[in-house]
Amino acid sequence: MGHLVDALEHGYRVLGLDEAAGGDEMFRHLVLARIIEPSSKLDSLRVLEEAGVAAASYRTLRRRLPEYAKEEWRQKLSAACAAHARLGPAAERAVRWSSRSGS
Repeated sequence: MGHLVDALEHGYRVLGLDEAAGGDEMFRHLVLARIIEPSSKLDSLRVLEEAGVAAASYRTLRRRLPEYAKEEWRQKLSAACAAHARLGPAAERAVRWSSRSGS
């Protein structure tokens, strides 16, 4: 599944999700796993293993989930998607956010 993972990671970067997520590897892995096979959090780790990706432990995943549920996290991801799609005010906010974060 190397080509599949490579293609999905490329799309993840093109959409700006890597930058929006601050390079968070666990989040990237969770997104990839859920695209390959929508499943539970625990099964996501199995999916990654089957795809040849060395995933973190389930404890690490559970520890990171509260961060992913925060409003700021969701806003950064939404802004990245809006900027990629060149959506009006959302894209403008993404540019302002990007300027503030030093990107």
